[in-house]
Amino acid sequence: MASSYEDILTRMLGQVASGAAKGEGTFTFDALSPVALEVAQAYEEMERMKRVRAGSAEDASDEEVNLLAAEQGLVRKPAVPAEGAVLLTGAAGVEVAAGGVVATASGTVFTIDAAASIPVSGSVMAKITALQAGFAGNVAESLIIQSSIPNVSVVNLEPTRGGEDIETNEALLARVVEKRTEPAGSGNPTQYKQLAKTVPGIDDARVIRAWAGGGTVKIILISAQKRTPGASAVAAANALIQEMATVGSVPTVVGISEVLISVSAKVTLEPGASETQVKALVQDAMTAYFKGLAFDTLIVRASRIGECILSADGVMDYTDLLVNGFSGNYQLQQDQVPVVGAINLTI
Repeated sequence: MASSYEDILTRMLGQVASGAAKGEGTFTFDALSPVALEVAQAYEEMERMKRVRAGSAEDASDEEVNLLAAEQGLVRKPAVPAEGAVLLTGAAGVEVAAGGVVATASGTVFTIDAAASIPVSGSVMAKITALQAGFAGNVAESLIIQSSIPNVSVVNLEPTRGGEDIETNEALLARVVEKRTEPAGSGNPTQYKQLAKTVPGIDDARVIRAWAGGGTVKIILISAQKRTPGASAVAAANALIQEMATVGSVPTVVGISEVLISVSAKVTLEPGASETQVKALVQDAMTAYFKGLAFDTLIVRASRIGECILSADGVMDYTDLLVNGFSGNYQLQQDQVPVVGAINLTI
């Protein structure tokens, strides 16, 4: 049944006794018009809520999504701080207190997790956590170079990882729909997957049954950025799954392994094109492509990487494409996810 204001008003006026004045401007018309408008808006709200319950985040408010999640026993996952480690260098015997501050030149701040002492070798590794939770705490290697610790220099030899923003409406609604439509049984893959996805910092999980014999099950975790999650998130997921594991099952919970995919090719650029900008655009395109592969396909296709190269503004053509040193596709394992490595584009 049509539910627009005009259709509702027409039906209402059609119920008025014949002969009564009901044209625009009459008492009958003016009395029924606002009622028809309110009814039409009620229909519109009902349709919007149907879309929300079906998983349409763009139609939903934060409060509505939270309430729908609560119906399924779910809560929105909070933001998670990034984690990592830094190399502290200084004179032997210098004490570094827990809570000491290190930072990037752009102002992303981290704190030292535990007290440390500089040994005779002059350097020691220390774990760090971003001061502010969120994706912004994920920084590349060699960017943490500022230290508030007197006479101690600092650098991160590897990227920090695991920082995640607060769960979006889209992601939370997806979990709501999954919980509603994919019932979890005692120890079945869906149960392990849904348990893992309740942990902040864990976006999805792949479950492999009998991977090391009867009763064994491997749960492979991945972050929203389609990278390996932070160590704290993996530990939290492991604790939860071990607690809920059924008798006779032996769960193994791990973060997905990252595989660097390095690319080399000879490219032909348009006149005036910037090599640096082209490389950055290719990296962005490859990153987007790799994210789409996670838990979906185990083949990194050379042809798709070629498309990433050609998609960069300023690239006319390419030849001699190699993926990790080979001219063909790259085969991943079930516990691996591709990550952009070195990109070597020669002119």
